[in-house]
Order: sequence, then C-alpha cells, then structure tokens
Amino acid sequence: MKVAVVYMKTDKFMKPIANEIARDARTRALTQDEFDHQSIFDLLVLTFSSHHLNYKQLASFISSLDRQHVHNVALVGTYSITDTIMKKTIALCHKQDLPLMREQYTCKLPILSRHLPDVVIKDSRIYVNDMITIVDNYY
Repeated sequence: MKVAVVYMKTDKFMKPIANEIARDARTRALTQDEFDHQSIFDLLVLTFSSHHLNYKQLASFISSLDRQHVHNVALVGTYSITDTIMKKTIALCHKQDLPLMREQYTCKLPILSRHLPDVVIKDSRIYVNDMITIVDNYY
C-alpha cells in the first residue's frame, strides 16, 4: 500500500505530526511542493493547523489533486478557536470529488500554544494507523 503524508511548507507547526505519521506509515512527510501528482496513492494523509496555515495554499493543493491518483484522503488538523478550516477543507474535498475518509482527526489546542502536546501526536498516529488498516482491508 502506498501512503503519502503531506503538510503545507508554511505550516511548520504540523511538521512533527507529519513526520511521526509518516514514520508509522513507512514513508516520509512531504511538503505540497514535494508531492508527486503523477504517482498513485492508496491513502493521502493531509495535515494542517488552522492557526499556522495559509488556507490558500491548502486550497490550491487540494484543487490540484486528482481522484485517479489519490484513492483515499484522510485529514488531520488542529485548531484554537473554531474548526472552520477543517469544515472548509472537507467541503473542498467534496467539491473536488475526492474520496474522503468517513472520519477525520481534529484537536483543539490552547490559543497561544507554541508546541504540540504529546497526546496530539499519539492520537494522530492512532487515527492514521486506523485509516491505513481500513484502506488496507476494505478498499
């Protein structure tokens, strides 16, 4: 099974999560510029943080995806006040007709959080391992 873990290059806050997820998936975390749009992926894990993110970059990346090359999409996100970025991202995936996994992982962080709590990294890894198992066994 081929898995891609992508984080936005301006979103350094999510890089540790992306790296941990990628290590579990036996791949490496990629920025949106490193992602190969011509390769076929069984699962694309997209990580983002709503308070460290330029949404236009995320929207541009999602708009460039093709259902023929990405068979399943899983979203991992954090937010401080509201999770509107997650809702917009889900809507954009639906608009692009991307095969979005039924569940997404989102976590509320303290407003001025400078680092990720260990529980967020742990829970993100559990979520992605579950999504890999689902894709591997059911799709």
